[in-house]
Parts: sequence; C-alpha cells; structure tokens
Amino acid sequence: MKLKLSFERKSFTYTTPVTVGTSRVSSNTALQVSVNEEAIVDLTALPGLHHYTIEEWQYVLNEFFAQNEIAVQKFDLFKPAFGTATTNFTGELLYIVEEVLFAYLSVKKPDYFPQSNKEVLVNGLYSGHIPFEKVPNVVKIKIRQGESLQCLQAMTDCLSKNPDVLFRLDGNRTFEIESLMAFLKIFPKKNLQSVQYIEEPFKNYADNILFKKMFSIPLALDESLISHLNHLNKLKENYFIVKPSLIGLSKSFEIATRFPRMTILSSSYETASAMKALTSIAALLPDQYHGFDTLKFLPKKFSI
Repeated sequence: MKLKLSFERKSFTYTTPVTVGTSRVSSNTALQVSVNEEAIVDLTALPGLHHYTIEEWQYVLNEFFAQNEIAVQKFDLFKPAFGTATTNFTGELLYIVEEVLFAYLSVKKPDYFPQSNKEVLVNGLYSGHIPFEKVPNVVKIKIRQGESLQCLQAMTDCLSKNPDVLFRLDGNRTFEIESLMAFLKIFPKKNLQSVQYIEEPFKNYADNILFKKMFSIPLALDESLISHLNHLNKLKENYFIVKPSLIGLSKSFEIATRFPRMTILSSSYETASAMKALTSIAALLPDQYHGFDTLKFLPKKFSI
C-alpha cells in the first residue's frame, strides 16, 4: 500500500535554551507530518546534532513514501524501515522514515511494537532555570570547561535533598584529558562516588583509554557510538547512550535487545508525539533510567 504524506512547519521557542555541544539553541521549527490527512508526528532537527534540516527531511520523506509500497505483512522490528520497504538509508534519514512508519503502524497494528506495563524510568536533566520539584534518583548534568564550581554546587544541592542520587555527567565532547582532570580535581570523594558515568567527555576518542587507566569512573559512548555499531561486543565496559534520532529506531530496538544491561536511551529534545517511539524501545529496558527529561524544554503544544 502507498501512504500519502502532507506537511506543515511550525516555529516555536524553547522554554529555556537547550545545550547542543558548545552552542545553545533558543528556538526551532517542527515538521508536522500527516498520513492520509491525519497528523501523526512532529519531527524536530537540532542544529549541531543532526546533519540535515527539516526542509531536507521533508524532501526525503516525500520521495520515499511516494516511491515505495509499504508491505506491512513483511514487518520485522530489527530491519531497516521495519522490513516494510527496501532502503539503504541509515542514521537520521532512516530515523525519520521509521518515525512515520511507527506513528502509523502503532495505531493500525499496535501489537507490532513493544509496550510497557509500567512507567518508564527517567533521569532528571538538571537545569538551573527549571528546578526539580523533587530530586529524582538519577540526575544528568551537562558539564563544560571552566564550570566545575557550578557542577559541584548542582551536585551538592541534589545530594542534600536526595542522598542516594546518582549523577550522569555529560561532557558533549568538549574536554581534553588535562582539562577534564582539572575539572574533577575540586570534587570531594563523596561526589565522585555518586557519579554513575561520564558521557562522551573527550574531543579525542583516544583519551578515553588514558582516562580509564587513571580513574574508576565509567565512561559512556553517545555521539561516537555511531562509529562502533558493528563491534559493540568489544566495548562492554562502557555504557551505550543510544540516541534513536542518530541511528534509527530499528537499530535502537536491536541494541536494546542485545545489550539491555548497558543501554540507556536518550532523546534529542523530540516532541511528545515523536517520543512515543522512544518509550516503546524503553519497554525493553524497564530497569534503566532513560534520558527523556526533555519535554519540559518544549512549549505545551509539543510537550503534552
């Protein structure tokens, strides 16, 4: 069968600017995708994270669904495009195709995708502009060079309200080995013992190896995970931070199935409608705390 798509673009402002690498993004535009004249998913590309714009996403989606028959009877959760069409797409282009397919098929064929019978566990994303009503069990903090005092204050504040909290420090590939050592130098032992892992701290991936020889704090692969998708078995000492928008939904379902103890899902500030696919993947990982605390950065029309 053929799916007929239509599109609408909607501009919005984040409730507070979001951090992407060394940049902050204050506003964006969502691409609302409708199938057979029914709105089903709002897609957002983040400059600095995604390689294409939503204009390019719209072109790709329009061409793909105009040219391909969707064979629902060939559905396979772990194949590109869920096995319903032949494609050479990878990464974010595969992701946007699969988001549309997920949104459509999860309504028409809800038994095709994993569903959780309990709430998805979510780590809190620390923001000085949006304080926690209650400090969650796991808190993610974005760290930057020269801001160790701010990070220490955030950790101290959280620990005072929840002594058992675990921290995930996200370096966004902004550190050298020397600068990260200097960053951590001021932290008391109690704070370091509360760090579950440091996510993607180094500009140079080789610094990961040196860091592991000097510190017992685990590391997590995020953006660089893409370069290691074919040999994840060799990297089991790391956590895998899976961003479905960078590798596709089908590949994310596969990794979550193969490595449930080390896989943590991370959103890319998706809208609520796009997050439905991510929570389906999270159903395979019911004991992990996932990086889904991003809807608070979106206006109500995209976060409810």
